[in-house]
Amino acid sequence: RFKTRLSLSSSNTDEVIQKRLLRKTPQAIEQLKFVFEQKGDILKNQIMFDRSGPTLKNYDGPDSFVDNYPFAPYHFQLVQKVFEEIRKVGATGAHLAYGERSMLDAFQMAASSIGSEEIGALVPMHRFYGSIEGFLDTAVKRTIDQAGENVTLDSVDVQILRTLFMIRYVDLVKGTLDNLVTLSIEKIDDDKLALRKRIEDSLQRLEKESLITRNGDEFLFLTNEERDITQKIKATDIASSEENKELSNLIFKDLLRDNNKYRHLPNKMDYSIGRYVDGHSLDGRYESDLKVEILSPLDTEYAMYSEAACINKTSEADGQVIFKLGDDKQFFSELRTWLKTNKFIRLNDDGSQADITRILADRGRENQERKKRLRARIEEMLLKAEAYALGQHLTLSSTNSLTKLDEACRYLLENTYAKLSYLQVYQQDPWREISAVLTVDDIGQLGFALDGEQGNPKATQDVEQYISLRASGSERILLSDIVDRFAKRPYGWPDTETLLIVSRLAAAGRISFQVSGGTLPVGDALEALQNSRRRREVSIIKKRQTDETVLKKARNLTQSFFSSMGPSSEKELFEFYTQHFNTWLSNLKSYKSKTDVGRFPGKNIIERSILSLERLLNNSESFDFFKQVVDKKDDYLDLEEDYRDIHDFFSNQLHTWQELQQALSRFEKNQKPLDKNPTAAAALAELRAIESASSPYGMLHKVASLVSTIESINEKLLSERREHAVSRVDDKIAQLGAEIEKSGIATPELSNQLFRPLQLVKSDLQSETSIAGIYMLQTETAAERLDDALYELEKAVQAEIDRRERAEQAAQAKRADSSGKGSFVSEPPPKREPLVAKPKPVVEVSVMAVYGKISDGAYLDTEESIDQFIDALKAELKGIVKNDKRVRIR
Repeated sequence: RFKTRLSLSSSNTDEVIQKRLLRKTPQAIEQLKFVFEQKGDILKNQIMFDRSGPTLKNYDGPDSFVDNYPFAPYHFQLVQKVFEEIRKVGATGAHLAYGERSMLDAFQMAASSIGSEEIGALVPMHRFYGSIEGFLDTAVKRTIDQAGENVTLDSVDVQILRTLFMIRYVDLVKGTLDNLVTLSIEKIDDDKLALRKRIEDSLQRLEKESLITRNGDEFLFLTNEERDITQKIKATDIASSEENKELSNLIFKDLLRDNNKYRHLPNKMDYSIGRYVDGHSLDGRYESDLKVEILSPLDTEYAMYSEAACINKTSEADGQVIFKLGDDKQFFSELRTWLKTNKFIRLNDDGSQADITRILADRGRENQERKKRLRARIEEMLLKAEAYALGQHLTLSSTNSLTKLDEACRYLLENTYAKLSYLQVYQQDPWREISAVLTVDDIGQLGFALDGEQGNPKATQDVEQYISLRASGSERILLSDIVDRFAKRPYGWPDTETLLIVSRLAAAGRISFQVSGGTLPVGDALEALQNSRRRREVSIIKKRQTDETVLKKARNLTQSFFSSMGPSSEKELFEFYTQHFNTWLSNLKSYKSKTDVGRFPGKNIIERSILSLERLLNNSESFDFFKQVVDKKDDYLDLEEDYRDIHDFFSNQLHTWQELQQALSRFEKNQKPLDKNPTAAAALAELRAIESASSPYGMLHKVASLVSTIESINEKLLSERREHAVSRVDDKIAQLGAEIEKSGIATPELSNQLFRPLQLVKSDLQSETSIAGIYMLQTETAAERLDDALYELEKAVQAEIDRRERAEQAAQAKRADSSGKGSFVSEPPPKREPLVAKPKPVVEVSVMAVYGKISDGAYLDTEESIDQFIDALKAELKGIVKNDKRVRIR
């Protein structure tokens, strides 16, 4: 039916579908490429599955998008697998065709179902359900159809149910929430968070209706009745790793009681055993000195392990014993049956359907009996197993699996740890012995020498030799590394015996301990040695003796550094140096805290000196310390000079520095007037130079004289400005007094009230230290106080007028009332009290406003312009006065 001849093999299904169904027109190709260019990154992130299954294909570029759209590349792989698995488990009641024909129908139906959508729509997995619906077994179809009729479920629930059914038996993708979100995407830019929430709610409803079951993160489809449980158990896939794991559990955990250590009775030490089955570690560790490996027919290379091969394998792998199990086909067939049955029951028994639960319970009981048979049989197999170790075919006499393992491990241990015999003497209470060694003043007091028999001399020699070799390199020697080294091949020593040897070396002064860069005193080391974690923090230092020449030079330098000669012995001289330098360091850190928050000289020098001292004091060994002091003596002599200056500054010159800072702050207010005075300007410049100098210590003695010079000039300038300002304020006080007198209501109380603000201005002038502040007080502040006082005076005059008018009105009313009583005697009117003259209104006149009325220029630059301005101002003022008003000039 098609012009193009195509192969119909199932291996290239996607190509067939792409060419028959999904070929695009040129216009469509351009549109789709444009969509991918705009949203390709979004699309790739949308189609992401979790790691529960193999990786499914995604779009790898615009061509892939054009060829597959509206499907995703994984659809071809997944849908074909769905068809195959549905056929395997017998979920179809009618014939479901093989090959491309069924696939073509499925993809054609799915594509047609979204034919009316806009470009950008994608085919979700549930769209493929229609292509298999007609072939499904009645029970399966009825389950899904009934879900669509359930009023508690919606269309999304049915879509998810269909998707879960299709992937129920597929191992390519698990029914996890993340995978279901990916399988349900219908648009390139779908909101996955919103979709995830909808599916999560849907899964809850479906689970509530017992249509699906949850197995960990996976959701599984359930039919109304599972038809043939036994057939499905046989179809259950198990991985080889599952067989290996269960065989490991049977041998090591059930039979050998999960014992992963072997106790060596002579030293009462437990040695870890690495446990393996067919090369797979039971404990997840692949490094251990002693290894027990079981070779079983589950290993694909089992047939290759002849006696010679096993001998060769143990010769090449030190510390390994091999038990080769016999090829009991019935046992391994039973093991696989147990695994499949157990796996099927674990994945399917949710108790929601009584018939299936009963069947699974029967299978479970059968499996328990099968497990007992497996345990009994594996013990027989292990006792008959061939044993090999260190290139030898072992002949073991044990009649019990546990003792057989112990016998093999003892042979392995004694022949693997060649230097275990170096420990001739074991301590009954090693920690007590270690404590005694660490706290003794002289190791000779313990009654033995390091080379004596009690000190295990061969073992001590090996430990000290190892430390010396490691000390020649640049890496740290950790205490934990030493313990670990001598616990492994070829030593196998108990940790406490190794720690005892290290403690004896430390007590003898041959090594020292370090923690966090500092020396750990031998007497304080017990807790660190007992704590296995802290051993990783403890470094071992091989002590070196300082050369006499270097030591002599270091001692002579103490006179220059500390003005006193240090002791002659290395230990005491080292303590002498560190004590003095630590004092310097403590003082410098104290001074640094001041420079961090305030302005003080020497900040950089202090920080540099602290760093130098800390680096020097980090040398916990006297050898390195004295070498550095002598090699860099010029640097430390410079540091001593810097320290002396800084220490003297903070001890004796701090008050002078603060006086300098305060003076500069005080004189800054009158900087411009002072700069006009040559003497003051020169003194100020010198003060600023001292303040900004990096090392002003030798110049601070000038501060008092310079401050005094500037202070006298500053006070003179302030006195002159104050006198002038006071006279201007007195003028305003006199002006206010005249107004009070004219008002006719002057009283001592009113006068004091009105004069007080201006008197306060005079008081402020006496304490003001800024010339600009004085000017502000004499002008703006004084003018404001005068205006406020005149305003208050006007209010008081008006209040007095109002009071007297009310009194007159009351008197008139009283006279009128008296005349109305019929008296024939005419009384003369009372004598009237004279009223206070009503004050004239005040009008403020702005000189600038008057000038603005006659000119828009900024300057008076001709005689005519001056005459014009004066005439305008004169006319303005006369007009106000003629109207019986007063003028206030602004």
